[in-house]
Amino acid sequence: MRLKIFRAPSAGEALSEVRVELGDDALILSTVTQADGTIEMTVAMEDEDAADAVVSLLPAPDLLEDHVSDTNDDDAVRALLGWHGVPDRCFPASGTSVGTHVAESFTICPLERSEQPLLVLGGAGVGKTLSVARMATDLVVRHGVRPLVISADGKRAGALEQLASYTRILGIPLVAAHDARTVLRLIRHRRSDQPVLIDACAVDVFSDGDMALVEDIRHAAGARMVAVMAAGGDFMETFDRASAYAMSGAEGCLVNRVDQARRLGSLFAVAEAGLSLAGLGDAPGVAQGIGSIDAAGLAGILQERYHRRSELPVQRVIVPDSVSTIAKTRVARAGSTFDVLTRHMRAQQAAREMAAC
Repeated sequence: MRLKIFRAPSAGEALSEVRVELGDDALILSTVTQADGTIEMTVAMEDEDAADAVVSLLPAPDLLEDHVSDTNDDDAVRALLGWHGVPDRCFPASGTSVGTHVAESFTICPLERSEQPLLVLGGAGVGKTLSVARMATDLVVRHGVRPLVISADGKRAGALEQLASYTRILGIPLVAAHDARTVLRLIRHRRSDQPVLIDACAVDVFSDGDMALVEDIRHAAGARMVAVMAAGGDFMETFDRASAYAMSGAEGCLVNRVDQARRLGSLFAVAEAGLSLAGLGDAPGVAQGIGSIDAAGLAGILQERYHRRSELPVQRVIVPDSVSTIAKTRVARAGSTFDVLTRHMRAQQAAREMAAC
């Protein structure tokens, strides 16, 4: 089984092309709307039909335009960084633009294909297993390489099943190995040029016991390590965790949930801790692989989020005493969250009125 990606200006055009290429029984795995409004549809198909990994119905893309002009105005730069939660000590020198500050602050080293196994570690819920699936998808779809995927995550319920749901579609081997000895045996019996991705167990980076298990597996596999973290966290908490990962030997960091976080100051915490930025997870699915980034693109994201901050106003929701005695007011984002809260409160009120009758 292989994956094929269709890109088109609309969902209808993408679906039409899928039907022309693969018929009405094609298995559509995901449909994602890109930032520019175009549609990317990922379809599962048999190996013999996968002559081309990516089919694009769009014009050849031009160089990424910077829609937000850079600035070196000190007040504007400090306001932008402060809004993202970057502390004063990480502010640039006077006269430095956002783009220049990002280029000076970050070491960006995208993950490259290597015969040396790659051990992926991270805490629970940060998208570690999803990142492994994205890397495997990238190797299969874009490079035509079938990696060996090893799951060493025996602690979290459903971790192996989650990863297996992706490897089955990709048609690549997945092996469970919950100790260093099994990992070593698998590494010795792989093909000489076969990439290896190891999904480590979810770890508490501050736990000596958890990190000792990771170190045993890393040593047995002779692996390099990359940490996975989530965007949008507290700066100092992120810094502490990133520093601990760096001390454990991680060479870089994949940051997920960039598409869901508004404030991205925690990325600067990763850089300050000494970890290079290996990639960004900026989509909920796996078909897009690991998002690559450069300093100019990252500066553009920071500026775009800052200049769009007024599109997500904060509204104060007044909660009647009859509905809640715990909280008199709640703060919710405008839009769907506000609507859900309102409907929930009205439903509670109606239920109480009916009970009183």
